[in-house]
Amino acid sequence: MSETLPATLPAPVTPAQQQHILNIIRRAARTEILPRFRSLAASDVRTKSHADDLVTTADLAAEAMITRALQIAFPSALIIGEEAVASDPALLDQIADAPLAFIFDPIDGTWNFTHGVAVFGVILAVTQFGRPAFGLIYDPIADDWAVADDENPAVLERANGTSRPSRRPWANPLKPSPALFHSICSARQDRPKSPPCFPASNAPTRCGVQRTNTG
Repeated sequence: MSETLPATLPAPVTPAQQQHILNIIRRAARTEILPRFRSLAASDVRTKSHADDLVTTADLAAEAMITRALQIAFPSALIIGEEAVASDPALLDQIADAPLAFIFDPIDGTWNFTHGVAVFGVILAVTQFGRPAFGLIYDPIADDWAVADDENPAVLERANGTSRPSRRPWANPLKPSPALFHSICSARQDRPKSPPCFPASNAPTRCGVQRTNTG
């Protein structure tokens, strides 16, 4: 943008709206993702840029459901899902000028999901003029999640209502959205009995916020 942005901006989503966003993600997971886990037919999976870059009917259906729900709740916002970007990369050019944008991956870890490995999740960031302001990573298997915003450190939350701060504070919330995702993912690593969020380079898990050297 040509104009200079203020150092701080009003919070783009209220706590009640954050809860609504979470509810949208959980409904999509229950409706479109979990019923297809370990139940995909060969025709439900295709490749994109390379053999390990997969997309499934679950990715597409979940993205469509989340997109519709966010458009209803935030009609003036820019909504960008990963599969939409795969079809139209120019969508990313709109983020920096958007007063409110939602950027999400309906299944982060599609390779794992496709191969029946229960290490995948839904990730979402809210940005204001390209600045990350709120983020969420949701684990459909455990039905728990981590959230963070630009005023508070990452917090782990569970469906039974319990929550606790992450032991890994969000050091700089105004870094680009990948930093937001990595911070939230580090919080998820604190969950007992959870697979490591950043596994060793020879680990089989493959996930955008759980990136390994094997892709």
